[in-house]
Amino acid sequence: MCLFIVGSRRLPDFFPIIGRIHRPRLAAITQFPVDQELFSNHFRHKAQIPKAKIRRVHYNDNGDAKSRPREGIMNKKIICALDTSDLDEALRITRRLAPHVGAFKIGHALTLPNGLEVVKRIQDAGAQRVFLDLKFHDIPNSVALAVCEAAKFGVWMMTLHVSGGPAMMTAAVEEARCAEELDAPLLIGVCVLTSLDQRVLTEHLGVTRTVQEQLVYMAKLAIDCGMDGVVCPPPEVSAVRPAVLHPGIIVTPGIRLAHHSHDDQVRVGSPEKALADGADYLVVGRALIQAPDPEKALAGFRPLANAH
Repeated sequence: MCLFIVGSRRLPDFFPIIGRIHRPRLAAITQFPVDQELFSNHFRHKAQIPKAKIRRVHYNDNGDAKSRPREGIMNKKIICALDTSDLDEALRITRRLAPHVGAFKIGHALTLPNGLEVVKRIQDAGAQRVFLDLKFHDIPNSVALAVCEAAKFGVWMMTLHVSGGPAMMTAAVEEARCAEELDAPLLIGVCVLTSLDQRVLTEHLGVTRTVQEQLVYMAKLAIDCGMDGVVCPPPEVSAVRPAVLHPGIIVTPGIRLAHHSHDDQVRVGSPEKALADGADYLVVGRALIQAPDPEKALAGFRPLANAH
């Protein structure tokens, strides 16, 4: 089947059939310039992709999951961020904390020097779930290829910048759903980085909405495009939860206990407040890996997680 699209405003008319087009044709189509506002509005109200049967390994409130035995609610809530470029250190932390946390997050620091093979190394060290936080942001075809490659390594969850637009996110979703059912990764949208405050958002990036308004708007767009959830800092969780509804996933970084510094993150909050407001996962990095006794530090989160 040959499909010719003339002009940027034709894509929405054909969008309901994109799911039946072979992936190379989808990639070619999504590289055309797209009227983002028209595409988004049409997609939101008329052509939302039906959810495919992909693996959902974020647990229910009873702590049950098919992919691993029940181990208690505390395990499912905490994602340990391996914010280090030292592979040996990352492996030591993984071996030590694997029985106590639900997943491990790896980013540029570990992936760039070690390649995607680092995912397997972390898994071999005991991690049952790996969250690849590379925040893909590129043209649709490039991001779809990136999602495909990451999925081959059994990544449980990965991030994309929502600002890449509907075409980029849709291409990523389509690629993720072509993976084997048990290996399909969860796609999480990054809406507004935790390092950005209102002044930077407005004066430097030209966004006239408030931080909360921008985050809610971008979160809705991500879910409308078929993404599985969003990254949301603690102060905005209560506003974003109604926007993404359930089973939309909220992953919350910027978690700090009372005695911890904010470091380079501006919008931070406590774990108890984030969970109460509707967060599904808490990303905890420096508070764990820089602690003299990570297991003791993790104990501070246990009663909070068990309470939700």
